[in-house]
Amino acid sequence: MKIIMNLKQNWIKIALCSLSLANAYSFASNSVTLIKQSGLFIIKIEQELAKFFSTDNTTPYNTYTISLGKILSDFEKNIDLITRTPGDKLSNKAYEIAQEARKHFSAAFGIITQYNGKNPQEARKFADDLSVVFSTEEAFKSILGKLNSLLKDASDAEETELVRVIQQLINTLEKKNAEWNKKSKLTLLTGLTLRMGK
Repeated sequence: MKIIMNLKQNWIKIALCSLSLANAYSFASNSVTLIKQSGLFIIKIEQELAKFFSTDNTTPYNTYTISLGKILSDFEKNIDLITRTPGDKLSNKAYEIAQEARKHFSAAFGIITQYNGKNPQEARKFADDLSVVFSTEEAFKSILGKLNSLLKDASDAEETELVRVIQQLINTLEKKNAEWNKKSKLTLLTGLTLRMGK
């Protein structure tokens, strides 16, 4: 009888250890998934915005309204499906990064939607309204700041996969930020005026 009790206790300890390991893995994996989803979203929406403001692109305005809206809604669905556990600091911070990215690019999308179908002569007003709610420089600065904070926490927690994913995303966003900083306001305004005429 004593042997059976000892076996039962050992199996309970093994089950609890397995459960805690599974939870620890789930926290790290949720963080990694959230950062990957955020990275994919930022890259996709940034590419669409770059095309939207390009003078070399003849795609109609409304096509971009639809594609940008789809990118945003897909991202929101994807991050809402990822389960977070209260007290899981890494996943919570990763979720904050996802929300920060959504907030900035959603504001830009709101202005783009508002001016869909308007006269190209309103391009200057469009640009002014957009600058009130959205700046690529501010968006990248804010997201990069949160990513660097999470990177420190992930390094401290020795979450090597999460560290690797964050570092890749930081490198990509720094390059994207530099690309946008090279674009003059006149170039963006010209691209916008052309797009509004389509």
